[in-house]
Amino acid sequence: MEWQFKLNDFDGPLDVLLTLIKDKKMDILDLNVNELCEQYLRFIQNNINTITIDAASEYLAMASQLILLKSKKIMPTTLDGGGSDFEYERDKLIKQILEYKKVKEASTYLLSKQSLRASMYSKKPDDLNQYASQEKTPIELPEHMNTSALLKALNTVVERWTFSMLNNQKMLIKELSVETVIKDIEPLVSKIKKDTTFSDFLGLLPEEQIELKYIVTSFLALLELAKQNIVRLVVDKSCNDFIIQKGTNNE
Repeated sequence: MEWQFKLNDFDGPLDVLLTLIKDKKMDILDLNVNELCEQYLRFIQNNINTITIDAASEYLAMASQLILLKSKKIMPTTLDGGGSDFEYERDKLIKQILEYKKVKEASTYLLSKQSLRASMYSKKPDDLNQYASQEKTPIELPEHMNTSALLKALNTVVERWTFSMLNNQKMLIKELSVETVIKDIEPLVSKIKKDTTFSDFLGLLPEEQIELKYIVTSFLALLELAKQNIVRLVVDKSCNDFIIQKGTNNE
């Protein structure tokens, strides 16, 4: 069956030889020089006019090497140290092809890693000094709220959302403040008709907003609303989450 490849599809003569060996299912360690030479010459003859003269010189040089190797098989000579010059030259060609195979496999692996790295984003750490306050004023929350349990539930929720956040390739460069996020979530809070978990509440937000920074700021915003009795936050140990309920100032 005639090959559907063109010379421009290859990186050089060794690439052609390696592909021929795979396609024809040849044993690379016990190379059939006659078959390889015939297949290579036929392919080069049909495609030599599709590349430049400079590029063609490499392929023609390999063709000459294969023809010479084929002739040495027909009329072998003995080397000084014993063994035939045909076996020596054949083994040298096999070594070249195997070395090229290793380089090509390594190149393919590195390209896959490059593509993976290209889909990742990084940025310098945020400067948090602007949020530092000279006077530390503790947030006073309603007595029924257990801060430690809420933080534990928040950590569990963040872990649940980690996979979807990693799959979201978009990077949002947006300054967030508790006040800004309160404005975002207040309309959603006012629509709460029944107990809603924090995880379900995040699902009501636009997908592009779901990132770690926004989740944490949303949590702080809900604490502020709880302080104002607009919402109640109750830890639900059965699902490692916390429930958002309407507060007395939101009924």
